[in-house]
Amino acid sequence: MKYFNSYILVCICFLTINHCFSQLCNGDVVSLINNPECSNNEYLLVFEDNFDSTIVDENTWQFEYPWGRSLVENPEQQYYKSQNVEVNNGVLSLIAKRERVVRRAIPYDPDNKIIDDGYRNKRTFDFTSGMIFSKFNFGYGKYEIRCKIPKAKGMWPAFWLFEGPGKNEIDIFEFWNEHDLFGNVDFDKLARVPNFNLHHEYSKGNVYNCISDWNSDIDFSKKFHTFTLIWKPTYIEWYIDGQLKRRTTKYTSLSTQPIYCDNLKDFEPYLLNKAFPKKEYLHVIMNLAVQSNSNEPKSNSLPKSFDVDYFKFYKQVDCQFVNNVNKVNELLESIEPNAFNVAYTDSVELFENLKIENTKLLVVSSKRLPEGFTNSDTDINFKHYPEICNTKPKLSLEDRVSVFPNPSNGKITIQVDRQLCNSGKIYIINPNGYSMNTIEIDEKSCEVKLDLSYLNQGVYNVLYIQESTGIPISKPLVIIK
Repeated sequence: MKYFNSYILVCICFLTINHCFSQLCNGDVVSLINNPECSNNEYLLVFEDNFDSTIVDENTWQFEYPWGRSLVENPEQQYYKSQNVEVNNGVLSLIAKRERVVRRAIPYDPDNKIIDDGYRNKRTFDFTSGMIFSKFNFGYGKYEIRCKIPKAKGMWPAFWLFEGPGKNEIDIFEFWNEHDLFGNVDFDKLARVPNFNLHHEYSKGNVYNCISDWNSDIDFSKKFHTFTLIWKPTYIEWYIDGQLKRRTTKYTSLSTQPIYCDNLKDFEPYLLNKAFPKKEYLHVIMNLAVQSNSNEPKSNSLPKSFDVDYFKFYKQVDCQFVNNVNKVNELLESIEPNAFNVAYTDSVELFENLKIENTKLLVVSSKRLPEGFTNSDTDINFKHYPEICNTKPKLSLEDRVSVFPNPSNGKITIQVDRQLCNSGKIYIINPNGYSMNTIEIDEKSCEVKLDLSYLNQGVYNVLYIQESTGIPISKPLVIIK
């Protein structure tokens, strides 16, 4: 999507409390050159974490921000520790405690350096808490969490999306700063007022904020609730338990009427919401912060936990090149050269005793069939039901990337299924969760040979992301000496 600014600058910001279904913040007049593609296709589940293990999956999550274990520019005062993250009985718990530790706010800066909040880097933290931060980015799609909010003065639970440098942030929710009109803490608001916010550094040093809260009669600490965000190129929607609570569009008319994708036209002027994120791929974050100043928790109110039942991410199915065929020979001669899903919902009978189970994929390209299937001169008939664009199936990705040999001395080959190998990148993640190498996949061979023998012995992670979809696939890699 591209646009150019006109010479007129218009700044408009208004806020509707409770049900905020249309909102423009800091409008700038722009004209579109290339309109975004509009999609009404069904959503496909491409990632989920139900926290069914006894530990957090460290191939997916880390316990700190990339810059450290605190967020010093915010009015918060906790230090994040992995010990404050627990998984029990299918529930992730991020636990805030009154616990004094002396640590660096920014681990890579010297102890005595004065950092952005005006204080010495090494300091005393009176509270510890827990967080998880995704090791890869997610893009446009539907984000869903089922969780229970802690209730106590000073608690600041949040579920949000973020990417730097600068700031591209979507707050799916955060509960904090529950004050009355006089600035005093209103205990009747605790765990009842979710905030739905956007923050974006539109130009260097200029961060624009689009903020809304919803004054609810619901006490979100009593039981689990489902929070959902739909993020599309031209609008964002916030839902609670399936009910729409806020919608904001990227563009409005000059009279501030919301404009949706189907109504955008090239070269016509619109107001751009400058708080709308520019980056298309953001990290997922769940954390429980502890507020500071007058919002500090009471001495006997901790520990408290932010409890998460599951996190799910959905993307819309691309139906552009799906052909409803019933013979593999016809499929192999399809005009679309890239591999695509034939069926992945109800079980599909092929020939003899071959079957595709309801969560698997039959992926066929112009040159090869998946392992276990053979091409022959005779037609292979199969039933195709229901049609791909009228379902909400689960997509299994675990077999789409291969790393071998594994374990290895460091010399490895990485192969990617042809359906996903265009515009893809491979990241080698070290045992501490940091990216060490970035390699672009060869789109002709769909494979990469690497010599990682210089690495120390340990368990690494091979992360593959196709940039056009943002779908992450991770594989553990064991290097032995």
